[in-house]
Amino acid sequence: MCCRVTAAIEDLRSRKANVRCREMRVILESLGFTIKEGRANHKIVFHDEVQSFLSTSYDCGHGKDALIKPVYVGKVARVLSDHTRDLVEYLEKMK
Repeated sequence: MCCRVTAAIEDLRSRKANVRCREMRVILESLGFTIKEGRANHKIVFHDEVQSFLSTSYDCGHGKDALIKPVYVGKVARVLSDHTRDLVEYLEKMK
């Protein structure tokens, strides 16, 4: 499971300027995150099982399945990196 979290982080970092909204949702949901609609095109990200994490957000921009701005992709990658241990524990429990 550690590899799954690490793979997601590396994928986001390597494609920082080329991640679509749908792809980000798939990555985050596969790690147990919940994504809710925020204002405008913003998505609010939660994880009920990671106690040290409150929330973060990203902006999907305009248009259908638009590219996410690199700053948001980097922000999500940092969140995953900061909470890798808790995410791995969560994924192990879910086996």
